[in-house]
Formats: sequence, structure tokens, C-alpha cells
Amino acid sequence: MDYAIAFDDSQSCVYSLALTRDCRVLRSRRAILAAVTERLRRMSREGRGAPGTSEESADRARYLTLEVPEESGAYYQLFSGSMVLINVPADSEYKSRWLRDIKSTDVRRRAAAAGLLSQYPGPKTTRILTELLQDSGVDSLIHFGSAKQRRVETFPAVACAACRSLRELGVAAECPGPCPDSHFSFYFARATE
Repeated sequence: MDYAIAFDDSQSCVYSLALTRDCRVLRSRRAILAAVTERLRRMSREGRGAPGTSEESADRARYLTLEVPEESGAYYQLFSGSMVLINVPADSEYKSRWLRDIKSTDVRRRAAAAGLLSQYPGPKTTRILTELLQDSGVDSLIHFGSAKQRRVETFPAVACAACRSLRELGVAAECPGPCPDSHFSFYFARATE
């Protein structure tokens, strides 16, 4: 069983709220069943794998970790003193958004889009990510050590994200310089709206 929730009241399930991918909290049996029914219809329309097949397992492995917007119902239900992240299916409309965002003037938005495109295998994605290896946009991370030591690490953010995505897609790629390893995946989730 992948998910269980009490149909009498989703709010009674403290650790298993029924949430939509747009961060709304579903509060009734009718709303939960309607959301599940629509999701199954969508999966069928898009030719996704039937439950229990290897295609369905592959689809489940494709998800995005995004920051929950503070103004959403889910944020207030889940907030416990830190950032709130949610895993959502890597649906096609998200890919459209990332394709738009790689053209942004904002380096972090381009880097986030390049990182999140790793969930959309295919020749078009590979071509776009390969082109992004030439992106000159830079960003920096600040590392704090003991005795209040601070180290700033500047790196080619978009190119590093594209390189990482290509490698996740199984494409050999030469990264354009030093790329940070620690906490880099959260960089993608934080950089999106």
C-alpha cells in the first residue's frame, strides 16, 4: 500500500493529509475520491503505465520536489518551523514551465529549470540541457564553518545543473568547472515559485 487516509476526515490524519499537487488540502471523502478519479483519468489519457506494471513504476520514480507556497492551505497544515517541500508527479505542464524558465534572465530560475528537467527524458531534453552547458550564469553558496568561518563558493549554476541533469538521464557530460555537491538538489526546489 502506497498511501492510506481516513475517508471520514482527512484532517484527522496528521501525517497523511490529502493534498493536491497545487497544494490545496482536500477535506472530504468526495473531494479525495474526485481527485483520485481525475488523476487516474489523466494517467490513462497520457498513456501512463497501468497499476502494477514496470511502466507505472518508472512513472512513480519521476517526481519533483517543490517548495510549498506560503499562501497555500497545505503550507499552514504542514509548517513546523522550517521550509515546507512537497513531492509532486513530474507532469507535462511542469515541463512546459521549466522550458519557459530556462529563458529567464534570472540565473537561479534557469538553474532550477535545468535541474528539474532531469525528470523528463528524451532527445529534446538532452539537446536543451547540452546547450545549457554553455550558459555563463553564476551563483554562489555561503558555507559557515566552526569559529564563525565563512566561505563563499561561486559556481556556474546553470551549467552545473544541466550537467547534473544530463548525468541523471544517463548521458555522459563534462561539467564546466567545479560544481557544488552538498544540498545542491534543494537549490532547485528553492529557486522555483
